[in-house]
Amino acid sequence: MKRIFWCLSTMFHLSTTLHAATAEKLIEAATHTIINTKKPDPTLNHNEDRLLLGDIGEDSVFAVFDGHGGEQVSDMLANGFMQQLEAILSGETASEAKIQTALQQAFFWFHAKSEKYPKQGSTAAVAYYMKKQRKIIVAHAGDSRILVFTPENQSLYETSDHTACSLVEKARLDAAMGFPSGKFSSAIIFHYRGGWRFGASLAMSRSIGDREVIHSVLSSSTNHSTEERYEERLFQSYAEPTIAVVDIADIAGPVFLLAASDGLFEGIAKKYNIVLRPCPQPVDSDDEVEHPSAEEQDQARLHVEHLTNNQIRSLVLTQYEQNPKMSEVSKALAEMAPSNASNDWCGTRDDVSVILAKISQ
Repeated sequence: MKRIFWCLSTMFHLSTTLHAATAEKLIEAATHTIINTKKPDPTLNHNEDRLLLGDIGEDSVFAVFDGHGGEQVSDMLANGFMQQLEAILSGETASEAKIQTALQQAFFWFHAKSEKYPKQGSTAAVAYYMKKQRKIIVAHAGDSRILVFTPENQSLYETSDHTACSLVEKARLDAAMGFPSGKFSSAIIFHYRGGWRFGASLAMSRSIGDREVIHSVLSSSTNHSTEERYEERLFQSYAEPTIAVVDIADIAGPVFLLAASDGLFEGIAKKYNIVLRPCPQPVDSDDEVEHPSAEEQDQARLHVEHLTNNQIRSLVLTQYEQNPKMSEVSKALAEMAPSNASNDWCGTRDDVSVILAKISQ
């Protein structure tokens, strides 16, 4: 499989199809990106998503980087992630444990390098396929997702978004900063612009970059010092990836791997009337209306993610039955997500980027 990354912003549709074949495996992978020109701010009508497909020896790598605040950080990731991963693994036997460590180190390395673009950041969702072991190692930070599933619609793995609404993420932030549960996260996560925000800015709670957001989070807090040790601790934990291993050795047939930016999931959720805002604004104590607890809100968020993922898996398999080419399936899926001119609540106004791979034995 050749290495390819998208760094174009002059086209409205970008796509490619790649094949990697040996006597023991066949991978067909395709990408499709839609640059949405219906964004609220016309100055943002350029693509900040980047996709990466490549190989390290006999193994394969698939990655989505969804930039925000600009495209320099997602560009940097797309241009250099493979080289950095190869450098970390150089001379090493690529065992499962070493690949996990290498992925984590690569996330932190790019996070440090992103400081030259303090106003920008990018999600990262990476899948590393180990050919001989038939395992997929997934590492992600942010709200781009990876789904692994069978043609029978059996879900083998799905990432969970790192959002400011998540109780798990709030507890992680408190622990990382050395504060009792709720003491730190409650001072840096606010309800703003219709949803919970990290530092009243980002809906996600992890990312590569965003140094300025992290600095402002501590500066604006009345409860915590802006001492360098706090900022560095928060900056480091902000890019920590969630890593999981998906063993597909016992799966007899092919396995599908989908990696996509959040625009796909938002658009499909809206088009199929899956509620997107399960985290309502806090209310005054004298409000007589009964509101869901934080635990109920978090369960609702996870339920929304799960329903949306189920819908997308079904759409992929339906399209695959009609035309088994990955290029056609990825294109059809991406084109379902954008909103139309008359109804913004019937899709997304974000860019939509999709990688779809079929991994056969």
